[in-house]
Amino acid sequence: MSRCSCSVTTCSISARWCIDIRYGVKLDAAALLQDWVRDIGSKAGLGASNAQILSGAVGVPESRLELEVEFESLAELEQFWAAIPAEQHRAWSQRAQNLIIDGSPRWEVYRTVPVEAQAGLGDSSTPAATTPRPPGLAGGAPLWDARGQQSGAAPELLIQPAPAEAEPKIILDWKGDPMIINPNDNMPFF
Repeated sequence: MSRCSCSVTTCSISARWCIDIRYGVKLDAAALLQDWVRDIGSKAGLGASNAQILSGAVGVPESRLELEVEFESLAELEQFWAAIPAEQHRAWSQRAQNLIIDGSPRWEVYRTVPVEAQAGLGDSSTPAATTPRPPGLAGGAPLWDARGQQSGAAPELLIQPAPAEAEPKIILDWKGDPMIINPNDNMPFF
């Protein structure tokens, strides 16, 4: 079975150095990470224009610190890693070892994929209705059949529109608070 190749335009690479911090020392660890960016990362090309420090808030552990760095390509990321002064990094690691949870530091690397401009999503220059789409595209993404061949047919809707007379139901959730169930909501007990 052969696969079709398709090109995806990527804008950049986003690399995150994720570190989990021990309880009660997050501010000290954040200051130490700032020191790393200023004293070590800057020698490898980091600065305020391509790096930022993120702190866990919602959906990730509150103890998480992440150094997020933007690069134009994977090659540029690899050059950055190779340019980190090893002895200085080793010395910094010795200072940071009591603040960081053992085994938690890791790099996560993402490709940045541009979002197609649509009306109502912040780009009012071209209305979505007048944006031409090439054949075989639905919502800007190519459609593929089971054999890996590009197809111009849009898939059938999985959720059919509700009849106009359908009313939402109000039930109580597990805490006893009212919850509105709309006709098209996919609930396991309905």
